[in-house]
Amino acid sequence: MDNYEKRLVSEYYWLWQTVDALTHSIEKGDEFKEKVGDTQFELIKQECQAMAELKEIVGKRIEDLGLIEKMNQEGWRDYDDDFDDDEMLTREKVLSKACHDCYKEMYAKSQPVGDYDEYVRQYKAGELRDDDKDRVYNRHYLSRDEYEYIIDKYVDAYGMKEKWSDYVDTVKAYFGDDVSKDKYIPEWVDENGMKHPGYRGYEKLEHFKDVVAHILKPYIFDEGLRHAIGIDIYKAVMDRIETCKNFYRFDREESGFHIQMGLGASPTCNKETVINYWKEKGIDVEIEDRDPDSFWSKDMYGDDYEDDYDEVYDVTDEAEEIQQEDNQQ
Repeated sequence: MDNYEKRLVSEYYWLWQTVDALTHSIEKGDEFKEKVGDTQFELIKQECQAMAELKEIVGKRIEDLGLIEKMNQEGWRDYDDDFDDDEMLTREKVLSKACHDCYKEMYAKSQPVGDYDEYVRQYKAGELRDDDKDRVYNRHYLSRDEYEYIIDKYVDAYGMKEKWSDYVDTVKAYFGDDVSKDKYIPEWVDENGMKHPGYRGYEKLEHFKDVVAHILKPYIFDEGLRHAIGIDIYKAVMDRIETCKNFYRFDREESGFHIQMGLGASPTCNKETVINYWKEKGIDVEIEDRDPDSFWSKDMYGDDYEDDYDEVYDVTDEAEEIQQEDNQQ
């Protein structure tokens, strides 16, 4: 096969595995929904449907090229390893590294701690059992807050965070209250005769419904009716903008990353599952409830952040001594 055919087979093979994994996760229902959240669960269902349709299209192309029978005889596999590693660095390779690093950190911060690279090595060597009866992710616990924090960190670090929603929400906000526009403030002289230069200032804008009501004033004399129409038009505009926001999907990378991380390889968010897993192995594990507020500080300053913070910044004793001296005086 030439490189085009190999890449086509690799794409189909990847879609085949991904759709199968997504379907398996979706069929878990509430267990999987608890792990990824309601919104992401619905997005994953939509993505699964889209990938299934793409799989059919790619599969039809492979069939037209006469590759189905060939692959059934030789065995399906991913041909990515056949290509030169010195090829240009692609976005796909960068995002693949993001997934690997994210999984690695999740297992490193799970309870009990896991070594993701070692699991990968064991799996490739055929030393690791990872089936419905003994899933690797059921051995390690990661709270929902930690899971989302780590994913968000990699979304930001690898430039997957799209600003489309933020931009649209900013536009929507300008139809409401508490928004401003530029206003040049000319130079002026105060009461003491001191001259002040002009500068860029701002002024508040009216709510859009009030703007509409003002426009309708020459045509509709009833003030209440004018404002009612203004509110209806405002809602219609907001609905139209929201439709635009949802129609244009510029968050494919971010959404795809969330889906990839939630497929099942990441540690479970179910504490009891982990405790029961190790109990069946004759091992009692203790899982502590970590403070979500400590995630950022430990990332910045290391695991000893809280101890260092108390040691450096805790001045309670010193303050009490000063207060006692003041009272004696």
